[in-house]
Amino acid sequence: MNSDERLSAELQNPQQAHPEMLRVWRWCKAMMVAGNQISLEARKSTRTTYQNSILWSILTDLSKQLPWPVDGVSGLLTPEEWKDILTAGLRKEQRVAAGIDGGWVMLGQRTSKMTKAELSDLMELAWAFGARHDIKWSPTSLGRDGQPAPARRREEQGEPA
Repeated sequence: MNSDERLSAELQNPQQAHPEMLRVWRWCKAMMVAGNQISLEARKSTRTTYQNSILWSILTDLSKQLPWPVDGVSGLLTPEEWKDILTAGLRKEQRVAAGIDGGWVMLGQRTSKMTKAELSDLMELAWAFGARHDIKWSPTSLGRDGQPAPARRREEQGEPA
């Protein structure tokens, strides 16, 4: 795909968005004058790269430390399997589909489609879950200030972490 075939814009606030929208309009207008049809989509921003790196560190910590029962046998799970378990916990629902050759497949949710707020909720759920199971978080699982968000929030409200 040519770089002139696609345009994206990140809008953070009204002051920044106005000139950015003008830039988008100029591009759209030029494409339409050239005979192209344009499709626009506006949506809330999805997770950040930083959030994603923390999430995968959290999932890796869980996968290395916490045995979990699967098919009646306790064992360590992969980070991907922990993601499926936690996303089902976040949504408070479990979707199961029949496998193509029998058996059952648990359907997780794609974190790549989550908004920043949804991914923050998922990380908070994981940190709380890990705290209940004595997980020792690696520094990368805790983010920039070295502690999970619930502890940060308590400290900001004057409570001990």
